[in-house]
Amino acid sequence: MYTFDGAGGFTASTVFNFGGGAILNDSWSQNLAGTYTVNANGTGTMTFLDHRRHFVIGAAGNELKYIGTDPDTGIVVGGSMVKQ
Repeated sequence: MYTFDGAGGFTASTVFNFGGGAILNDSWSQNLAGTYTVNANGTGTMTFLDHRRHFVIGAAGNELKYIGTDPDTGIVVGGSMVKQ
């Protein structure tokens, strides 16, 4: 669950599921904070810890699709977020 503050910061409570295998942090107790920027064309970047996710905003501002690469492992991640 990500909460964007409208001023370039966000917080998130996270659960990780790696391809249907192990689920880490199923208690939702891991919280992290980061920053983001949004360009005039609806693309942007989120940064947290050592990670960066590039995204595009769609569906009239109600959806965000992202992709990123883990700097330590090279694992590519991607997904989408829907405004609740």
